[in-house]
Amino acid sequence: MVLRDTPVPQRRVGPPLPKRSEPRGHDAAPGQQVELDAIGHLHKLRTESEFEKLRDLWRCVASLQAAYFGLPNQGFVLAFADESLNKKLRIQASFDFSKRLSETFEIWSRELLSIPADIAKTA
Repeated sequence: MVLRDTPVPQRRVGPPLPKRSEPRGHDAAPGQQVELDAIGHLHKLRTESEFEKLRDLWRCVASLQAAYFGLPNQGFVLAFADESLNKKLRIQASFDFSKRLSETFEIWSRELLSIPADIAKTA
């Protein structure tokens, strides 16, 4: 049998802590508790909404990056023997990049409009 030293809880020395003036959590009156729950729920919804916006913006940026790497470039490229097919694929890649760029810009500009003016100026 091994005996272990267990810490003894320390007693607080000094004057007693002041009582809370506002009830919180389980101390709240029923009407106040409903109001606190509503405020908490609103904060949760706002946070979820902001994360959803960030997720959509990130999704657009990722698809823009994929389209960028699909653009035709100089140098050694594996291509089809048919030049008309290669031209069609290059045009399609350029079109995809342009489309992704405009989608990303649209989402970005829409999000800039939702930022309050005083915060947007400081950023």
